[in-house]
Amino acid sequence: MIILQANKFFHEKGGSERYMLALSRALAARGHEIVDFAMHDPRNLPSRYSRHFVSHRDYEAGGLRALRTVPSFIRSREAAARMEELLDEVTPDVAHLHNIYHQLTPSIIAPLSRRGVPMVMTLHDYKLVCPSYAMFARGGECHRCRGGKFFHAVTVSCAGSRARSTLLAAESYWQRWTRVYDRVDCFIAPSEFLRDVMVDDGIARNRIVFVPPLNPASAVPAAAPAPGAEAPALPARFVAYIGRLSREKGVHVLFAAMERTRGITLVVFGDGPETPALRRIAESRQLDVVFAGHAARGIIDAALTRAVAVILPTLSPENAPMAVLEAADAGVPVIVSDRGGLPELARRVGGVVVPAGDDAALARAITAAWHDTEPCRQRARSAWQESSAVHGAQAHADRIEEIYRRVIAARRAA
Repeated sequence: MIILQANKFFHEKGGSERYMLALSRALAARGHEIVDFAMHDPRNLPSRYSRHFVSHRDYEAGGLRALRTVPSFIRSREAAARMEELLDEVTPDVAHLHNIYHQLTPSIIAPLSRRGVPMVMTLHDYKLVCPSYAMFARGGECHRCRGGKFFHAVTVSCAGSRARSTLLAAESYWQRWTRVYDRVDCFIAPSEFLRDVMVDDGIARNRIVFVPPLNPASAVPAAAPAPGAEAPALPARFVAYIGRLSREKGVHVLFAAMERTRGITLVVFGDGPETPALRRIAESRQLDVVFAGHAARGIIDAALTRAVAVILPTLSPENAPMAVLEAADAGVPVIVSDRGGLPELARRVGGVVVPAGDDAALARAITAAWHDTEPCRQRARSAWQESSAVHGAQAHADRIEEIYRRVIAARRAA
């Protein structure tokens, strides 16, 4: 089978990229031919199809400059043309779309549809119903834009500025009005929670299927990364946070919980807009926190052998973060908030669920894991032994191939 994998980044920038690359390796190991489509970036992995990639674009700037990017941000003529060129060279049996927003845009859907290429799309976030992806605004979970009421993104400035929020709202209205995603044959949800959100917002239940998320460690190993920074000096035991340092991730709640504990070190792997503020909090409150920055995967994997627990205190309805599966695969207990798909994932790995924003409950869970390390580890190992196969590359690739075959057959029968 020839499978086109489309994602705007072609390096391990975040969870959607790590999933897409791991899935591609698993499918290639089964004899499928993988065709890549992404954006040019100096950090990209090698690809024989890179000459078809779109030009590099950085949309992080705000204000008037952000508003001037509206045409290419919402609909990229270049991406559509590059996709046409790629399809002139190779005809995929199926196209698998991932994080295509902004740099690629849904404009790549039209050429695929004209060529009769069946399409599936993994929903790594809530973008189809929430202009800012995360269903989070003003410090809490947000459902204001549900039902196509995207103007609320502007009223609450959920993207950080009025200009950027306006741009994202315009993008969502364009996608809704043009019904561009109606051409996608099947949507894949990595959590039951996300599936139900999308169904409630109008996607027909027979067009979206829940597939348990893939544990990247079970896929064919990636090529060895280029030499980089060495691991920071870490204590013999610690609890860890792994992820982006942004407001919706609830790291400030974790810091408040750490203030309630005694003799426990927190290691923070990640970076983001909240880093300066979190550093100030740690210093002013004299918290035992080590900021390890954005570390390479190998460094994190090695560090997990000493971690007592991995903590995800997110305030937004998190979908299916890989940090949970990677911790479970390493035998490390997880402590998560009760938001989004986190509780259903925690149940499969023997994790502890606490109310989002409750630093006292989080402190109690951290203290229990710290003092009852071995029983907690044993519980986590037992749960993972029962559920790891569900998240393994074999089972996951089976499900994805089944979906591919179904949409291909449906297109041929139409």
